[in-house]
Amino acid sequence: MNKIAAFFKKNMKLISALTFAAILVLCIINRNIFTIEYLEEHMPEQPFPAFCFIMLMYLLKTVSVAFPIRAIQITVGAVFPKYLAFLINLTGSILGFITAYFLGKLLGEDYVEKLVDKYPKFKAIIKCQNNGTTFFSVILRMMNFVPGDVASMYMGASGSSFGKYLFGSIIGIIPSVAIATSMGYYLLDPFSKGFILPFSLLALMSVASFVCGLIYIRKHIPTDT
Repeated sequence: MNKIAAFFKKNMKLISALTFAAILVLCIINRNIFTIEYLEEHMPEQPFPAFCFIMLMYLLKTVSVAFPIRAIQITVGAVFPKYLAFLINLTGSILGFITAYFLGKLLGEDYVEKLVDKYPKFKAIIKCQNNGTTFFSVILRMMNFVPGDVASMYMGASGSSFGKYLFGSIIGIIPSVAIATSMGYYLLDPFSKGFILPFSLLALMSVASFVCGLIYIRKHIPTDT
């Protein structure tokens, strides 16, 4: 286990870059497949392979922090029936939470702390953890100060309760997953109310979470003078 952890610590940036590059090359080579029309036609005929492929995309996203999770959620929403798409996206998100949590445990606290140092606002918001793991996990999913996978790795590396972390993460992610899935459902009609409303809600949630985070930091964390 120590050898595996050492390998990941030493090569994490390379692994992340290669994963992102592999996803990009795969999408370019198979660009005729990665269209809404093609997916709508073929995925319902092969639901289990399609589900496994989507879960694989969520796993790859966990390793490659730069890969946009919204792209996956919206695509799933465009291809599957709305409620099934929501459940698939929620399952994929949970799989990502679990993978990143245990990846953080594997990499260790020192490595993850260095990763967290790149996000000063996240370091400030960490003090919310004093209010409990569940509450803190909800906050992490609702605020946009740090990529979700980095936050998950921090929770794993810091030894936070897995059950409380996972429960809080699920509660915190449900609104954005529901909205992104709904956007996908109306993706082919981007000027419809069905698309514009969830898009506006998602943008509003992002702005509100950012503003609330700044207010919290200024109120509870003294600035250096």
